[in-house]
Amino acid sequence: YSARRVNRTREDSGATFAAAVQLDTSANSDNFKHAVAASADGARVVVAWEQLTTTTLARNVFSRVSTDSGTTWAAERRISVNSGAAAVAGKPRVAVTSSGRFVFAWREIRSPRLTFDVFATYSDDGTTAIPAGATREVRIDTDASDNRASDDLRIATDGTRVYLVYQDLSTVTSGDSDIVFARTINDGVSWGSVAILDDPTGGEVSTSSDAQIVVDPRTASATDDRVYVAWLDTREGSQVYLGRSDDSGATFTTRTRATQRTAHAQSGV
Repeated sequence: YSARRVNRTREDSGATFAAAVQLDTSANSDNFKHAVAASADGARVVVAWEQLTTTTLARNVFSRVSTDSGTTWAAERRISVNSGAAAVAGKPRVAVTSSGRFVFAWREIRSPRLTFDVFATYSDDGTTAIPAGATREVRIDTDASDNRASDDLRIATDGTRVYLVYQDLSTVTSGDSDIVFARTINDGVSWGSVAILDDPTGGEVSTSSDAQIVVDPRTASATDDRVYVAWLDTREGSQVYLGRSDDSGATFTTRTRATQRTAHAQSGV
């Protein structure tokens, strides 16, 4: 069974498509929850997906890469290499930085922990095996108590900077959920401290979800990307809140409610 295929566009702005190419090649597998990204010139393309092995029920993140605009594809390879035999990894997100590096992020329950954490790694080509251990892989979330589940990742990039947001859901009774931001400014080599966007002063004041992120590169400077994050927030009913950074994610302005109960836009956003 195959659930993952990709269409390659010709150079006609999507007017026509080349024949579909099957990317997943593993036997006894279902493949879904895919993500795709390309370099600015379209030459380097990466597709990643969650793979369920039907004989063991293990879930891993797999990927294939093209460096010739989708004409040919490198072999399928496993990204979540530290998952172990009973893997529960999936929902990947991908980015291609200005250096051509492929950056991967995904959620995973990794034994002996019981909740989903966020992991990231990178590769400079499509053929070299992802190294096991902590050589490249980074755990991004900071849930030391194992009572928060990370989910619904979103990713954006500019230059060698990659920005990530995700929902962080409390597994404690009556707990809420936060929108969490993280970034790497060195091509995925390391990730900075996470920042809670919806409740930055601590505490739980809302159940936040459905985060979306976009980046305005502004100038060629590495420190003036304007990063926008919007999410569904329940502190005042179901409203949309917005956070904005003018310094490439180093800090965020005061969060603003972008909607009113009457559905009109909120002034000053």
